[in-house]
Amino acid sequence: MKTLQKQLIIAEQSIARESEQANSRNIETVISFGSALAGALLGRKSITATSTYRLGTALSRAGRLRKEKMDVERARERTQLLQERISDLENSLYEEIERLKDNLGKYRDSTEEYPIRAKSTDINIKVFGLAWIQQELYR
Repeated sequence: MKTLQKQLIIAEQSIARESEQANSRNIETVISFGSALAGALLGRKSITATSTYRLGTALSRAGRLRKEKMDVERARERTQLLQERISDLENSLYEEIERLKDNLGKYRDSTEEYPIRAKSTDINIKVFGLAWIQQELYR
């Protein structure tokens, strides 16, 4: 149970990390596309080697953004899987506890008390001691 909970914490941290990376990639991609389009539209020539290079860079960044979003989705799926496993484990644990309680009730009902009296011949004292602790009373 503790192992699954630790894995769940790690998975949740992974979601946060991957989401942050995806957000930064998103910003980079938007900036890259914006600068490529602005350069192509506002430049002296409509299509140049520089503008095509910038557009290619923007497209590759978009591909990386897609990968980052897929990483976030995988981290979320892993977190959900771990939560389901923890839930299943807790349910099976509660079922087992209830089953054991039922079995214990059966044994408790069938158990009877039999008093056993001690005989003086069964008692053997090998060592006998007396301890004294002096206490003073303050008034």
